[in-house]
Amino acid sequence: SKAAAEVKIQEAVEQGFPATVHRPSMVVGDSNSGAVVHFQIFYFICDFLSGKRTMGLYPKLGQATLDVVPNDFVAKAVVAAAEDASTAGDIFHLCSGPDAALRLFELREIVRSKFKQAGKTGWLPKIDLSRENFSRVLNAVARFLSERDRRAIGTLPIYLDYLTGIQQFGNTESLRKLGERGVTPSDNAKVVENALNYYFEQKK
Repeated sequence: SKAAAEVKIQEAVEQGFPATVHRPSMVVGDSNSGAVVHFQIFYFICDFLSGKRTMGLYPKLGQATLDVVPNDFVAKAVVAAAEDASTAGDIFHLCSGPDAALRLFELREIVRSKFKQAGKTGWLPKIDLSRENFSRVLNAVARFLSERDRRAIGTLPIYLDYLTGIQQFGNTESLRKLGERGVTPSDNAKVVENALNYYFEQKK
């Protein structure tokens, strides 16, 4: 559906309509305050990476990455393009890019630390299993968990399929163009920390 929409936009651009296409990756909270309107998939992934739902059990994460982008960066990019007619027809990849996207094992350490600081988890082991063994063990212990945790674990296969891929989105040209218009990305580790701080503040 997104590809079809872009084709329509490109056809309109060729006929003189001044439009740009923006392709954001996973959008999280404001880079400074962490503020966001809705807590969506990123926050579920962090909940999983904290280990609290799985008692410290994890599938092996390997070199898989998660590309996130703060909502204020996306907003500034859209405004900058809208105010500059020369960007008509351009496509902007609003993402961290392969050099800045956090590896999942790095994100896990940030998440575990923040969850512990917020009192959301106590001490938890960190046990990496093959995906097959992870699923096998988790299914075995699920019967002893609360109904809420069983439901959460039941959705994990969807997220595991998403997370175990090495997702990388090129953004060199987009960053160059946006940088010329005063829009620069933020440090991803700090963005994640601020997003989690806001999450915990709202969940008190």
